[in-house]
Amino acid sequence: MKKTFFHGRCCSGFTLVESLVVLLIILLLSAGSFTAFQQITQSSGLVSGSQMVMDQFDLARQTAITRNRSVEVQIFQLPSETFPEKKVYRALRLGVIDEHGTNYLSKVQFFPQGIAVQEEPEESPLVMAHEVQGGETTLPSFGKIFYKQFRFRPNGSTDLKIFNQEGWYLLLRLEKDSDEKASQKIFCIQIDPATGRSRSLRPKD
Repeated sequence: MKKTFFHGRCCSGFTLVESLVVLLIILLLSAGSFTAFQQITQSSGLVSGSQMVMDQFDLARQTAITRNRSVEVQIFQLPSETFPEKKVYRALRLGVIDEHGTNYLSKVQFFPQGIAVQEEPEESPLVMAHEVQGGETTLPSFGKIFYKQFRFRPNGSTDLKIFNQEGWYLLLRLEKDSDEKASQKIFCIQIDPATGRSRSLRPKD
């Protein structure tokens, strides 16, 4: 039987250095892909959070007009999901006001994970201004919590004071960006106090 022998490096496996280089390239590509995926997920959370708040405001206004009753919007301050030692505004609930009290339209609506209101008076006066009334209530799993509230009237307007042309607004942000001044990952939700109509916009970089 004829025996065949192979010589030369072409038939040998990868060296240790080559294997490490390939592994490093794979890790770098994976890290880049994860970062891109994370950014897409965060942007999606801001968009869906902004849309959820807009939908709730529109529902409150439409319900007030349809039922000829005032509808209260409560925005809750809860422990942060990202930083449990902090409290942030990240949920809301609607309630119809009648002679018997407040009848809630639905369960508490939570913002997407990691999304909260920017808590600066000049950036989110809808929850931070002194003119906006607040109160305390009890929620399951949270106990006693604080909230800010405003109302839509039966004619579609709000009980918010008309004090400037920009109306009332709040900013939604990523919680982990709260101390990053350069962050542009925010959405603005604005309400016209006279008409009760709201709109969402994203500030320019």
